[in-house]
Amino acid sequence: MTHPETTPKPFIIMLMFSNSRDSRSGEALGLKFTVNQMTKLISPVIFGTIATMPGLPPMF
Repeated sequence: MTHPETTPKPFIIMLMFSNSRDSRSGEALGLKFTVNQMTKLISPVIFGTIATMPGLPPMF
């Protein structure tokens, strides 16, 4: 099995669609898209907080 970072997005969507139940494929894809969007929203906040803890001088 390949890692999600190296797998093309259409392939992951196809795997999710084929591995979910017939009546729940939309829920699986919706959950995937929701998690992707939440990651895009939360990651900059978390990494920005971590980066500002030591301050600006250690970065240079």
